Amino acid sequence: MEKRIYWGLALCKQQLCKPVLWAQMVILILLLWLVGFVSVPRPDNLEVLLCNEDGAFAQNLIERLKHSTGAFQFREVESREALFEELESGNAECGFICNQGLEAGLKQEKTNGLVTFVSVSGSQKGAGAGETVYQELFSMYSDLLLEHRAAELFEPPDLKEGLEYLRERNAYYKNSGRVFQVIYETVEQTGNRGEQSADETSEPKDQTGRGKGTDPVRGIAAMVILLQMLLICGEEKAPKGACFEACLPIGARSEFRLQKYLIGAAPLAIVSLCAYVLLKINQPMILEALRMIGFLLFSAVWVLLVGGRIKSRASYYGWLCPLIGLNLLLPPVFFQLSAYVPAVRWLNYLLPVGVYL
Repeated sequence: MEKRIYWGLALCKQQLCKPVLWAQMVILILLLWLVGFVSVPRPDNLEVLLCNEDGAFAQNLIERLKHSTGAFQFREVESREALFEELESGNAECGFICNQGLEAGLKQEKTNGLVTFVSVSGSQKGAGAGETVYQELFSMYSDLLLEHRAAELFEPPDLKEGLEYLRERNAYYKNSGRVFQVIYETVEQTGNRGEQSADETSEPKDQTGRGKGTDPVRGIAAMVILLQMLLICGEEKAPKGACFEACLPIGARSEFRLQKYLIGAAPLAIVSLCAYVLLKINQPMILEALRMIGFLLFSAVWVLLVGGRIKSRASYYGWLCPLIGLNLLLPPVFFQLSAYVPAVRWLNYLLPVGVYL
């Protein structure tokens, strides 16, 4: 026991005296902060924001859109600034602002600059949402246009009766499908792979994304910690990089290396837990600390087994990039590959980052 305590104190002193370790901790905090505040629009996000800066006409348009039966979910926000904030946070796909003077402009048959479309992602879903918005807008605009043009079509004595007739025929053509008709057909997907992919992509995500979606913050933290252990293992491949442990028996040598990996990555793990608190990740910190300890132990054993099989330094660093790539691409760090390839879910149990997430 005394030698293990001596090893631990010596390794702690050795790691803490390295300036690169302090630089790594600062960079890790900045990296997690950057990843935590960058919002990537979800592929299944179909929420569209609406803002009214005009009046009753625009409010009527918004209510019709909110009760529409299309694929998009329309939601009203209080102001233009609130719309921008929600788009920047990734809560919605795009937004539409009914500018002041919308009704007056339509009555004067002016359509430019009346509605502002705002999109952060620039995806094609915004174009689809625009078609829904403008379909409802021009449906309401047709009534205003008839009212504005009725005086040119009817004499004053017949104006009221003629306008009612035009509105009646306009409503008939809009609702009958004679002018515009859409035929919906449902195509059922067959095959086990299609059913599994649909189930996995449609399952709800929890607040941390653990096991049900992507988790870039915790995934990047785990990736950096694992990389630190792999680099420490790579130092042993140098000609004089493992002089001390080479003199130890096989059992003690493995124990010393495990202790070296754990102590070398422990500061980064502590920094990661502190970053979780600062980023307000909704996770019980005691439970998260236990998971981090389990991840450190699993990663140390994994690096010991994988690194021990590669003797050459050149071969080791040649395999380093594929090992990092597997831990970055297969686990749900930035995207969930297991939703498309179900076998990836089982492969993640062989990777430290996959086990952690």
